[in-house]
Amino acid sequence: MELNHVTDAASWGDLVAPAPLGQSWAYGAAAERLGARVHRFAVQDGGRPIGAVQCTERRLGPLRFLYSPNGVWQGDDAVLRAIIAGFSKPTICVAPASSGLRLGTTPEIAICDPSAPRPKPWRNAVARAERSGLCIMDHGGCPDWLWRGQVRQARARRYMGLPRRWLIAMERATPGTVRSLAAYQGGDPVAGITMLRHGRRWTYQIGWTSAEGRRLGAHNLLLDIAMRRAAEAGVQVFDLGMAPTSMPGLRRFKQSCGALIEPARVVRLVRRDRRAPSVQVPRTPLLTDR
Repeated sequence: MELNHVTDAASWGDLVAPAPLGQSWAYGAAAERLGARVHRFAVQDGGRPIGAVQCTERRLGPLRFLYSPNGVWQGDDAVLRAIIAGFSKPTICVAPASSGLRLGTTPEIAICDPSAPRPKPWRNAVARAERSGLCIMDHGGCPDWLWRGQVRQARARRYMGLPRRWLIAMERATPGTVRSLAAYQGGDPVAGITMLRHGRRWTYQIGWTSAEGRRLGAHNLLLDIAMRRAAEAGVQVFDLGMAPTSMPGLRRFKQSCGALIEPARVVRLVRRDRRAPSVQVPRTPLLTDR
């Protein structure tokens, strides 16, 4: 097996599009800006690509821990074990995998094709919202009022998202990644969403709606506009984020636009396999800089 570091954004984007957020260059660049050491690996077998992984590194004494929130992109556990075998020091990887010590599961998420037709009830709700006189505005980053609203909402519903420092770091590292849409009624915000735009996949990261916004269907309208723009930009996957069975209302709302539910994956602690091929991490990238 050949294990290669990928060191430029364009090459990595070609390898992992349309991968989840945790495999995107923007996510890794934000982690680096916040002080993490990030590795982006591409693995080949006989010249044939068999997987790619982005992971952050942490040290605990002589041990090296690699963490990859989304695991291998278009590959299997053999890719993780090849990466672990490529380090000279003892290395452990925490990632979604099919073998290893079970630690937990990833959340179920809702995804949709932004260019696919929307169900009729969704289209009707959007049409009503369009007639309500809402003023729609674009914002770079995440406005303060939207962040405060989602913090209150997260506390009430007992869930956690990316800290704001991650969003700030992501926008500074890869400008244009973090964008928001907001709906105003009489000059007051009634709903807002924040999207993370990474390659051919966009992620719906933050959403907040006031009581008046819900009455007017503002959230449906904002998401519909976002998906239309994603389709125009050639995006293949619109990631609507978590849709756990413990939050049936949220799950139904995301499914109402035609989203499909991706099942949870088991997160495991993957150790070095003595039977894994011995590989070294080279200094040269898989693809040349552009």
